[in-house]
Amino acid sequence: MAALALYLASRSGRDAPFRATFTQLTNQPGEEMFPSLSPDGKSLVYQSKASGNWDIYSQRVGGKNPVNLTKDSPEDDIHPAFSPDGERIAFRSKREGGGIFLMGATGESVTRLTSFGYNPAWSPDSNRSYTRPGGSGGPIARSAPGTGCGWLTPGGIGICRPALDQRENRRRLPA
Repeated sequence: MAALALYLASRSGRDAPFRATFTQLTNQPGEEMFPSLSPDGKSLVYQSKASGNWDIYSQRVGGKNPVNLTKDSPEDDIHPAFSPDGERIAFRSKREGGGIFLMGATGESVTRLTSFGYNPAWSPDSNRSYTRPGGSGGPIARSAPGTGCGWLTPGGIGICRPALDQRENRRRLPA
């Protein structure tokens, strides 16, 4: 009986219901969508129309002053996604005809990766970013094998696209 009592006492903390606290992080006019929290939890990026078109904003958690990272482009910039190392942000833009772009975490060095795609997502090691060719659903990287989708450019950005177009869409990550 003592062993059973000790076992039950040790499990009592594990069975307690999970309790969460929610805190509002932004309070700007207009819609704010597609938030992405930095891996260290100290900042977030999101899309907002506060400047008239969709732009990517960055804000420190607990801060009150968002920074427009894409103010240099009059085109819509959407779907920001922090890399797992927190150094880069992949996003969808209509600039230069549209596609997936990459920039530093503070908005510097914007580079076009593809002429297609929506909702970019990263591999856990930050070496690859994946996107969906169409506008709906999650990253195509989640598709089942045999769908014509593959990881491209080992050691760099990988984009899923039907096999016939793979060679023209390889892009190396900037150093």
